[in-house]
Parts: sequence; structure tokens; C-alpha cells
Amino acid sequence: NLELTMKQEGDHFTMIEKSAFRTKETSWTMGQEFQGDLADGSVMKGTYTLETPNRFVGMFTRVSDGKEMVNSREVDGDEMLQVGTDSGQILHLY
Repeated sequence: NLELTMKQEGDHFTMIEKSAFRTKETSWTMGQEFQGDLADGSVMKGTYTLETPNRFVGMFTRVSDGKEMVNSREVDGDEMLQVGTDSGQILHLY
């Protein structure tokens, strides 16, 4: 199971991911490029933008091979739907 906590202060966001394997904190500011890593250790660079008040979209590039990844997160009450594309595959996480 993955527990995800989002915190917002203005345009600054912090996401805390907790699982049986690790706890990871990622922070970013909307519209500003930042660097983060995925569960497999891949380093990504990119930017999140706010599409609607409850949906933000990230456009990222994997540093090692230049592959692009799109990630959107939409919040509905206390639930979040994450949809991503990586190497042409669409991933849905609830």
C-alpha cells in the first residue's frame, strides 16, 4: 500500500510518499523546473503546471536517456487519480 500526503503553501507543494519500502518527500513550485527521482532510481527533470484548481500536470524528461514522461494528478475530495505516460504506456493509479 502507498500512502500519499500532499501539502500546499501558495504555489509550493510537498508530496510525501510512504510505503513498506521507503518514505520519500518531494517538493516543487508550480511552473518552476525541479529534479526528482522515481522508485526505480531514475532521475527526472521537469515542471508541474496547474490546469484546473484540482488538477496539475507534470512534463518530465528522464536524465539518463532523454525519454519523456507526462504525469497528471487530479484531486477529488480525499482521493487522487494519477495518470501517467512513460515510453508510450498509459498508467492509472488511484
